[in-house]
Amino acid sequence: MYQRDLLQRQLELFRQALARLVARRQQGELELAREEARQAYDALGIDASFLALDAATLVSLVSSRDKLAALCELFDEEARVELARAGAKRAASLAARARELRQAAGLAPPPRPPRA
Repeated sequence: MYQRDLLQRQLELFRQALARLVARRQQGELELAREEARQAYDALGIDASFLALDAATLVSLVSSRDKLAALCELFDEEARVELARAGAKRAASLAARARELRQAAGLAPPPRPPRA
C-alpha cells in the first residue's frame, strides 16, 4: 500500500512538472523547459545515469509500467523542446528512444507523434 501511494505521489509530481514543461515550451521558454524536464525526471525518481541505458535494461530497472509510460511521455516532450530549439538530431534521438522504450515495455504508442 505504501509503495502504491509513493508511486501515485511521484506520478502526480511528474504530471505537474510535465505540465510546466509543456507551458514553457509553448511560451518559447526553451531553457526553462529543459529545467522542467530535469525536475520531471527527479519526480519519477529516475537517475540521470539510467537514461544512457538501452530500452530493455531500462525496462528491467524501472519497477512500474506507469513510470515507464511517464518516461516515454517525457522523452516525447523533450523531443518537442529540442525540435523547437532547432536541435533536430537530438529531437529525433529522443523520439526514437521513446519508441524503443514503449516497444521494450509493451506499451501503446502515443496518441499523437511528437511535434514542436
